[in-house]
Amino acid sequence: MGKAKLHFAGILIIIIIALAGVGQEDAAIFYASAYGFLALVSVIFVVSIPILAKVRSKFTLYLLGNRRWIGIYTFVFAIIHFVVVMHFFFSWDFSSALNNTYRFLGLIALLILAAMTATSTNTAMRKMGRNWKRLHYLVYVALVVVIIHSFNLGLLVLNNNTTKTAVVIIVIIIISWKIYVKFRKNAPKAAEPQAL
Repeated sequence: MGKAKLHFAGILIIIIIALAGVGQEDAAIFYASAYGFLALVSVIFVVSIPILAKVRSKFTLYLLGNRRWIGIYTFVFAIIHFVVVMHFFFSWDFSSALNNTYRFLGLIALLILAAMTATSTNTAMRKMGRNWKRLHYLVYVALVVVIIHSFNLGLLVLNNNTTKTAVVIIVIIIISWKIYVKFRKNAPKAAEPQAL
């Protein structure tokens, strides 16, 4: 039942954005911006789930248990963004689309998300061993790359400094927390006091 709710929410978000674009003066720009921003927010959300799970509740445990599917929907949102951009702006002409550094960075982020989605099964996890975790750490590379891509090409949601500032602050908090937890985990433990 839990996964059914997640699938319902993911599909509902896609449909709501699709319906919101109907009748827009420039629907292509709306769809490209909306699905692109949704992909960005989703990547941020995925990497923040372990932090949110520190506050133990049914909801945060639900998020932690379904992080894999949330990541898959992140890739779906990114694919929709990619298809909209390629179809409406470049008529599937890859040479024209990729002659811009920021669009090329977007493709790199998409490929990272694709690799993570393709290896999100338990079977892949077992077969890859430690390499699975190494691959999935690339989500942080994807996050930085998506931010650079979005900040330079965003046409609607990310065309103002207030939104950009908010995104940067949230990402700095998340990455700082991750670094803090990692150093704390690897820090040598204080020696136990010796009994006299």
